[in-house]
Amino acid sequence: MKLNRRPLSVTIALFATLTVGMTYPLVLHLGSQMAGPPADNFEYLYEVWWLKHALFERHISPLFNPDVFYPFGYQVITARHHTLLTTVLSLPLSLLSNDVVGYNATSLLTFLLSALGMYLLTLYLTGSRAAGVISGVLFAFCPYRLFRLHVGHLPLLQTQWFPFLFLYVEKTLQRPRPQTAAIGAIFYAFIVFSSPYYAYMLLILLAVYVLLRARPWRQYWLNRAFWTCILVSAAIALTAAIPLVRSLASTYAGGEAVLSPIQGRWISASPLDFFVPNFFQPLWSQCLLPYYARYSHENFVSLGIVPLLLAAVALSRPRSRPVIVYSLVLAVSFVLALGPVLRWGKDPLYLTVPPWLERGFTATMTFLSKRLALNPTDLYWKLWVKDAIYVPLPMLLLYSFLPFFTLMSYPSRFAIFTVLAVSALAGIGASRLLRRCHAGRPGLSSVLAMVIVGLVLFEFVAVPPPFGMSVVRAQRVDQWLAAQSDDGAVMLYPLQKAIMGPALYSTAVHGKKVAYGYGGVYPHAFVDNIHVLSQFPAEECLDLLRHWEVRYVLVHSTSYGGGWLPLAQSIAASPQLRFVTTIQEEPIASGDRLLQRMPGYDAWFTVDQVFVYEIVP
Repeated sequence: MKLNRRPLSVTIALFATLTVGMTYPLVLHLGSQMAGPPADNFEYLYEVWWLKHALFERHISPLFNPDVFYPFGYQVITARHHTLLTTVLSLPLSLLSNDVVGYNATSLLTFLLSALGMYLLTLYLTGSRAAGVISGVLFAFCPYRLFRLHVGHLPLLQTQWFPFLFLYVEKTLQRPRPQTAAIGAIFYAFIVFSSPYYAYMLLILLAVYVLLRARPWRQYWLNRAFWTCILVSAAIALTAAIPLVRSLASTYAGGEAVLSPIQGRWISASPLDFFVPNFFQPLWSQCLLPYYARYSHENFVSLGIVPLLLAAVALSRPRSRPVIVYSLVLAVSFVLALGPVLRWGKDPLYLTVPPWLERGFTATMTFLSKRLALNPTDLYWKLWVKDAIYVPLPMLLLYSFLPFFTLMSYPSRFAIFTVLAVSALAGIGASRLLRRCHAGRPGLSSVLAMVIVGLVLFEFVAVPPPFGMSVVRAQRVDQWLAAQSDDGAVMLYPLQKAIMGPALYSTAVHGKKVAYGYGGVYPHAFVDNIHVLSQFPAEECLDLLRHWEVRYVLVHSTSYGGGWLPLAQSIAASPQLRFVTTIQEEPIASGDRLLQRMPGYDAWFTVDQVFVYEIVP
């Protein structure tokens, strides 16, 4: 379909306006604040800073950071959530203005491009511009994406390339041409360098899409042009993915690919999570607190009432090939988002069975997960309950037998592809309603489209920001460290606070090497010594820190709560530590209306008193 430039420019302007409104008041603070509490957003702000710092100030490769997890360093590209393409796109604005502008602008751009891509995909499938606008709004401003903005998950916000990829895959299947296939593969390469997590997920869902869409199979499999497109796509995609795969393989071989020491279980969705109303809507968010207070934040995967109703209209006449294909993409992504075992609510669902059946089931699962599996695990044994069995799901096989899949510890993130499928189906359903309305009374179709968009925006709105905003400014303790002329490394306690985004970003201010860090994959040597590090200020711990060339230890006393007094006494009794100074932090988070009401998030808002100690040489 040939695009008319004028309607397209009007559509882009509409999506840009909605982006500003649905993320308000971020546009007013582009250079000074970020959405959400001080958490992962500071990690990715650090990545924006590090790219500029490595290239233009230190003239070294930005793919390896020698100053984090010192003295081992950190392979940036091995992180599950590295976002290299995004930081590269942010570089011009970061150079011209500041890092916060670069981070915020690239975040907002994902909303505009996600909406535009979904608009073009739906327009191609239905021929209806109004339906395309509805689909674009559904996908770009869904609760899943707004949540990622408001907790600073920059790589998981990079969904803008998905609809473009599916659009060019669809075009290639309808008319196999190498040029079209190459464009689709380039979009896949963008995903690889924006979010490896999503790139791996897409391998599964694209295989499902192509196998179902390329029918009758005989017509495609015997078509030379089709195979040429496959080869072109594979060549481009593999060229993009090989550096990442080689880096992952080398770190696995060297024993370095270790998950965060605090990550010990899968975070998956419950079927209920998809149908609960949007938690961020201010009119009813308080009513949903009892439901969400018991869950991980990864369970914000609501699909919305209006999108589901529109998708139901499409499913009421499932003869269309796009309806069939996107229905199955929806089903597959939905099931995979549920994880390796079925949960109902917070906990796994158990079925009471006779003892002999439970013993046989347990023996089978143990043999599968520990003996046959490519990725052995004992987590299934930890789910054991006497005289009951859990319900294994297809994700179990992926975890057990696919290479590197053990890094996919958040199955619930497959939900974004459920959202994409629902958005496509909703667009098809909307186009049918609008055609019927136009056939009866032509003027009403435009009114109906505006009403649908209005209802979606009302349902998905997350203004004011549900988790508040964070001011980006240097803390006094970081300024103090920057003023010290020595080059000794820094350690921070408690460890839970050390492996958070703000602690990482502080290094951009003081410029010191740090013996801690943050990311998706942790160095093996760091994880192996977690037990020793957690014994601070024991002699063995201080000897290790001294061996790692640590000079200053920052102890955040308020974060210890009632445990601070005995810890302070132990520190005072240690001859290996010398008190230097005490510095009070300044608050940087404000405006939260939901997060502090949920358990487990106090550390993000704690304004600490920092005790600085020097390790005696």
